Amino acid sequence: MPSWETLSHEAWSRRAQGIVTIRQQGTPVSLPISGEIVPMTSIDIAFYRRYDGDLDGLSRSAHRNQPINESDWRTLEDLRQRAVIVARGSGSEAFRREFESDLAFHLADAEALAEFQQIVAADLNLCGRGATAV
Repeated sequence: MPSWETLSHEAWSRRAQGIVTIRQQGTPVSLPISGEIVPMTSIDIAFYRRYDGDLDGLSRSAHRNQPINESDWRTLEDLRQRAVIVARGSGSEAFRREFESDLAFHLADAEALAEFQQIVAADLNLCGRGATAV
């Protein structure tokens, strides 16, 4: 079971307090979350999952009013790739902590996390059969 399947209490509580930690020249810096950033919900992630992360496929579809924007789409791609690294135990402890922090920052709640985990589980299943992850 990957360690990030249940985000650390610290990551969620910092998220709830409206604080995010970023790296500035390698040094962690805590910043308040601006009102402009809206965490992704399970609906957003389910929509991404429907297209299996294929933004080109979405652009060719009839869905002109998608629930997430391209920036969120790219963020999910990044989180998805890092989740596979963490799940395989390939990243350092610092990498895992930063990933957890980013996940808590970008996902609205446990329901969104569960939806995201289904995507990663499918990726890991594919990787186990010789395919490569995203």
